[in-house]
Amino acid sequence: MNNLRKPYGLVSHLSSGACTRSCVTVMSVALLMSHPARVMAQTAGQLDSTVLAATTVQPDGWVHYSKTLVDELDLNGKSTHLVNGRLGIDGTCTIGESGTVEAGSLGHYSEPIASSMRTCQEIVVSGELTPSAIARLASAAAAGPKGLAPMTGTAIRPMTSSVFPLATATSKAYTGSRWVDPAFIVITALTIDLSWQRSGSSVPSAGYTIKPYEFAWDGWGNSGTPHPPFTFGAGFVSVTAHEQFRNTDFEQLLLAISAAIPGGPATVIAACGFDISPAIFDHTETLRGNANGGYNWSYSDTKKGGCSNLVHHDNYNGFGVF
Repeated sequence: MNNLRKPYGLVSHLSSGACTRSCVTVMSVALLMSHPARVMAQTAGQLDSTVLAATTVQPDGWVHYSKTLVDELDLNGKSTHLVNGRLGIDGTCTIGESGTVEAGSLGHYSEPIASSMRTCQEIVVSGELTPSAIARLASAAAAGPKGLAPMTGTAIRPMTSSVFPLATATSKAYTGSRWVDPAFIVITALTIDLSWQRSGSSVPSAGYTIKPYEFAWDGWGNSGTPHPPFTFGAGFVSVTAHEQFRNTDFEQLLLAISAAIPGGPATVIAACGFDISPAIFDHTETLRGNANGGYNWSYSDTKKGGCSNLVHHDNYNGFGVF
């Protein structure tokens, strides 16, 4: 299997380290939204373990996520590496990777265990998805779009001077990513399911289903998924999906809940990087099906705004339908 990750910048092997001082424990945004009445009635000393999320913020801006799905997955060739993203002048952090999976091989999963919005870096654990890992990943996936309809599309490759013989085989693959709250509750996601017909060295036709998702409990707004075009090339077909999700409730809810706690608002503001602007999350996923039965995957996801430093993402891809 050739499943080469190509992140933005240098990849080096690291250990995640531990937060030993001056750390801030923050509350799970999604859990607070799920149980606002219960949480609002509690004081700092009464907040129980179901509400407190195992997330720490270090003085240097690094956020460590001690609750991650990657620890529960049976992955082959698991490794830890540093991914350097692109930090925009407006504070937007863009993280991306790409790879190739050959026919008959295993898919790929990656998830950060720590990230820094100041430097736009992640410490990522990744590996090959085994069948048991795929089953666990599927069980942890969002149950289904909340008010967001999947988008479908099909296309036949434009005919050229060469006549395509009848298609002899069909392949299916998926890729996607999710932005995840500190308690590993999915808040936004975007997945591409791609099927393509293979005939010799040609890909004469293809179809896709794009599945957007947003957390149901709070006031998310989304850009809507534009209908992406197919790109047919010599021996391949590809499709790129994009959607942006925006939310102003993250910091507002945390600040409201922390108001009754001595020093609470200041702690929340510090944990959120002193940023109370709306939180914005982008997904850009690309999947290319090849005539040899393999596929190429890539993602370029961004986060920006208040409390987004407390949110991390994962990426997954494999053969079949997700």
